Amino acid sequence: MFEFSPNIIDHILVLIIGVILPIRSVKAQSLLKKVSFTPKMKTRLYIGNSISLWFMALLLGLVNWLMGRSPVDFGLHWPPDTMNDYAWWALAGFILLYGADLTYETAFPTSRENTIKEWQENIPFLPASFPEFIRFIPLAITAGICEEFIFRGYFITYFYNLLGSDNAYWAIFIPTLIFAIVHQYQGRKAVIKIFFMAIFFGLIYYYTGSLWQVMLIHFIVDLIGGFAAWRMLKDIPPRIPPVDPEIRLEEGEVLSSEAMDPPNEELPDPE
Repeated sequence: MFEFSPNIIDHILVLIIGVILPIRSVKAQSLLKKVSFTPKMKTRLYIGNSISLWFMALLLGLVNWLMGRSPVDFGLHWPPDTMNDYAWWALAGFILLYGADLTYETAFPTSRENTIKEWQENIPFLPASFPEFIRFIPLAITAGICEEFIFRGYFITYFYNLLGSDNAYWAIFIPTLIFAIVHQYQGRKAVIKIFFMAIFFGLIYYYTGSLWQVMLIHFIVDLIGGFAAWRMLKDIPPRIPPVDPEIRLEEGEVLSSEAMDPPNEELPDPE
């Protein structure tokens, strides 16, 4: 694990990215559940989210570089370190958890129906057609790279150096908790799953010192999620939320609300 002495700039960055932005995102994400998304709005949301993630990741990289720390030191060295036994066990635990959950959520009629309902209520911007899935892929790539650099590469390393090596597991736990809260819009059950999956990501990074493995796994997970959404939602009529004239998405909110058309401007045709 890369060692450095966290300074006031690090504290400010963690406060902004790890506390202030997640709190603001909770409000924006709850409002998005009340929006009827057109394909055009979904595309703009994917692009806006990608830009936001790249901005935060590049900002962290630039600030650390200006302080004499190479972004490579935060898990981006090449070739990546080999997986030790602990990392393999963490990977096995993740695969077991994710595989069991994916099978349960998609393979059985009742759970499949519940999954579709939860997606439509909590994540109405998931791809529901092949063109939407194709446009979703760059966001999956971006999330795999940028979120892992932010939450695993920088945050875990920051808390590891702030709390000391004796509290290494707290250094994994705290960023994992923040990561789960950021995804609270997906529903309580999803947050719990994301929390435990992110724990495995943190353990893999901690025991290897490399982000490449978790970046790849994260991308694959998001890609599978987008693919499953397309296949399961393509023949389902879109959910039309009640029109709320009071809904206003503030400029600059997380999830790129400023890039979206007004709600209910047009309704997506069922694929």
